[in-house]
Amino acid sequence: MIPFSRWGELVHPVVLGYRLGLVVVPRLPRPLAVSFTLRLADCIAQLDTLPNRRHRQNLARVVGRPPNSSTVRRLARRAVRVQALNYLDLLTSPHLSAAEILARVTIRGREHLDAALARGRGAIVVSGHVGSVDWAGLTVTALGYRGAGIVEPLHPPALYELIAGLRRRFGAELIPLGPAVLKEAGAVLRRNQPLGVALDLDLTGAGLLVPLFGHWLRMPQGPAVLALRYQAPFVPPHLPPPGQRSFRAHLRPSLLRHEHWSTGTPDPGDHHPAVLGAGSPAACPP
Repeated sequence: MIPFSRWGELVHPVVLGYRLGLVVVPRLPRPLAVSFTLRLADCIAQLDTLPNRRHRQNLARVVGRPPNSSTVRRLARRAVRVQALNYLDLLTSPHLSAAEILARVTIRGREHLDAALARGRGAIVVSGHVGSVDWAGLTVTALGYRGAGIVEPLHPPALYELIAGLRRRFGAELIPLGPAVLKEAGAVLRRNQPLGVALDLDLTGAGLLVPLFGHWLRMPQGPAVLALRYQAPFVPPHLPPPGQRSFRAHLRPSLLRHEHWSTGTPDPGDHHPAVLGAGSPAACPP
């Protein structure tokens, strides 16, 4: 029985939109679904919202052009398209079995993940929010790996539960960023499982200040803290663009090996949950 207090979440427009998408999108011809997704993304990119303005400002710093220039707006539109296609992949995934998902994916470098796990200390699969993030997570668990990913908690909670249910299909665990995140992430590594973490987004405002493109930016420290505490190697993936009928993914060799570990102990203060600061925009509605 659903508590009456939660009915407001269940009829939230974003939640209803996702539920409608889960019913309609898989039934559309693929070219039509892709075309509609791209048109919707272009409309979203044109909205004068705070997230869009911040997005364009960040891109402007990278390319050295004004935020409202045609170059920056074109890049921003492309980025929103990638995000939207990730959602398209996620909405169509419940209608595919593990075998059907694996039939669409070609993976190179799986031996690098296996070699990292052979050390018995887990593996931190680190990436930015680029490429087909959702498809990559489903592929890893469809291959039989049991692991987890650190994600941003969504609001309303009904939206988080809906998205999380799609991503847990083949046994993945999702760890929402919060007070227990370090403990739960450490438990994944102690079980010698892969842990997915994003390196390019600090959601806490407490990340490490680093210079980037002439400006100061906060980056999450959590992946490095976890690697040092548990001596878990980094395994970086190269993810394909989303929205395709077939995908090619590439796992790179481990970035950190045993000879790189410091003999020192990280500052206990570094283990505050704020140091993780990483979530998954792929879990956030555009």
